[in-house]
Amino acid sequence: MPAFPDFFHGIDAVRRRVGHTLDRAGLAPIETPSEPMSRAPGITLARYGRAQEGEPVLLLVPAPIKRHYIWDLAPEYSVVRQALARRFGVYMIHWSEAPDEWGLDDYLRQMLQALQAVEADAHKKPHLLGHSLGGTLCATLAARYPEAMASLVLATAPLAMAERSGAFAPLLRWSPPAQAMLETLGPSVAGSVLNLGAMLGSPEEFVWERELDNVNAMALGRECIARHWRVLRWSMDELPMPGRLFADVLDLLYRRDELMRGQLQVHGRRVAPSDVKAPISVIIDERSRVVPPGSVLPFVEAASSASKTVMHYQGDIGIALQHVGPLVGDSARRDIWPFIFQAMHNTTAT
Repeated sequence: MPAFPDFFHGIDAVRRRVGHTLDRAGLAPIETPSEPMSRAPGITLARYGRAQEGEPVLLLVPAPIKRHYIWDLAPEYSVVRQALARRFGVYMIHWSEAPDEWGLDDYLRQMLQALQAVEADAHKKPHLLGHSLGGTLCATLAARYPEAMASLVLATAPLAMAERSGAFAPLLRWSPPAQAMLETLGPSVAGSVLNLGAMLGSPEEFVWERELDNVNAMALGRECIARHWRVLRWSMDELPMPGRLFADVLDLLYRRDELMRGQLQVHGRRVAPSDVKAPISVIIDERSRVVPPGSVLPFVEAASSASKTVMHYQGDIGIALQHVGPLVGDSARRDIWPFIFQAMHNTTAT
C-alpha cells in the first residue's frame, strides 16, 4: 500500500518543480514584504503593515491546503496591497506542512491564537477574511467564538453541503468513509489527490474553462497571460492535507453537513450558523458549480448577524480558475473589495 501515497506525493514534487521552472520564466509571485510575528509547525503568522490609530485590521486566512500568496499574487492584483493602500493593518496566516494528526479542532485553535495575537498587537479586534476552505474554517470559528472578530468576510467558501449544493455531491455520495480512504491514501493526503478530486468533481471549472481562459487571455495581451500563468503556478504549489483534517472535512463538514445542521462539535461545544453574530459579507459566483449560491446562502440566512451583505462576482478573463477570481480578478479589485473595505472603515468610524 505505501506505493500509492508515495506515487502521488511524487507527483506533488514534480508539480513544484514545474512551478520553479515558471518562476525562472518570470512568473513567480511578486509578494508584498512581510515579517513573521510567530512561527510554529504548520503555521506562520505574518504582518504586512500596522494600522494607524482608529484604522481597521484584517486577518487573512487561505485554504490550509494551498499557499498564502493567492491573496498577494502581484502588485496589480493583490488584496493585501489594496488593503494597505486603504490604511488597513494587514496580517495573514501562512500555512505550511502540518502534523498528520492535526484535525479541524487543531486548525481552529491555531486560527484563534492568531486572532488573539493580532488583537494584542493591533489593540483592536481584526476583521476575519477567508477564501474557499479557509473561509469554511473562518465561518466555523465565528460560530464557536462569535465575539473574537470585528466582522467575517467569506470568498467562495462552501458552508452548506446538502446534496443539491455542489459539483462534488456525486463524489461524496459514492466515495467510502474518509478513514477507509486513508488506508489507501496514507496518513497525509497528497495535494495532487485533492487536485484530481477537484478535476473529477468539476472538469468544466478546473479543466475546460481553464484552457478557454488561456485562449481568451492571449487576446488581451502579455499582462493578462502572465496573470493566468501565475495562478496556474500557484495551483501547483500544494500542501499535503493531514489525514485527520481530511477525515473531518470530508465526513463531518461535507458528507454529514454537521456545521449547517448544528451538530458539529468544536472545542467541546456544538456550533450552528445561528451562533455567528459578527457582521458577515460573502462573495458568491452564480456560475460556480464547485461553490454555488446554494452552498453559501443558507448559512448566511441562518446566521444571527445584524448585518449581512452578499456580493456577486461576475467573472474575469486571465485568472485561469474562476474559483480564485474574487481574489485576483479585475472586476473584484474594481467593484467588490473597495465596497467591502469602505464598509469596514465605516464600521470602525462608528
